[in-house]
Amino acid sequence: MTLPPSDLDTQALAALAGALHPTSPRPDGLFSRESPSWQRLLAAARQHRVAGLISVALTRAGRLESLPETVRLQLRRDVLAAQRECAIQRRALAAAAAVLSAAGIPVIALKGAALQLTVYEQPGLRPMSDVDLLVAPDRLDDAVEALERGGFIKPSDADVAFWKSAYYNLPLSAPGEPPAVIEIHWSIAQEDRHRPDVAGLFRRRQVVRLDIPERGEIGVLSPCDLLLHQALLHSYHFF
Repeated sequence: MTLPPSDLDTQALAALAGALHPTSPRPDGLFSRESPSWQRLLAAARQHRVAGLISVALTRAGRLESLPETVRLQLRRDVLAAQRECAIQRRALAAAAAVLSAAGIPVIALKGAALQLTVYEQPGLRPMSDVDLLVAPDRLDDAVEALERGGFIKPSDADVAFWKSAYYNLPLSAPGEPPAVIEIHWSIAQEDRHRPDVAGLFRRRQVVRLDIPERGEIGVLSPCDLLLHQALLHSYHFF
């Protein structure tokens, strides 16, 4: 999650936002005299993790080759780095989904993992730092035990006790190199702040296919729940 923009990068963010407007993108604005330097634009794109989206917008507008060569190469490196990171996380997502499915534990992909599957045309266009999965509260221990048997590594008992008492998710390290982090949620909010209807989330969930080597299926929030969850996340991080 990125921090709110500072005054220093507001101009760069405005140019990037114009280029990525969902209904009337204006990538030519990145080339205007008033636009910040390309180094500032790339720095802002990297900070807010939209390098892939900018690359797609410029390609569609036929302007990618108009970039200075050094800028084009740097943007390409950023895009490849995001795609590599995405591949590692999706491998972990597929492994976790397969383990939980075999154990008979329903699961819902949250946040970036869900948005990659339902909104973005290419998974690498929506970077994420970890993979968030939701299980029913009464299946949490079963889910952690199943993942441990599948090669995932949970924190120490003291850390597990802390996560259970203070938060609503528990991080586990996925097997394989380089490592990825799976966060198993049993709610979408701290119980002393909100009381979300987790059972309702599972009743309304939709099922999507995983288009990765292990394949299989996974649940995602219904469109309305997905929107409200994003609003809740932003209120947590930006209040």
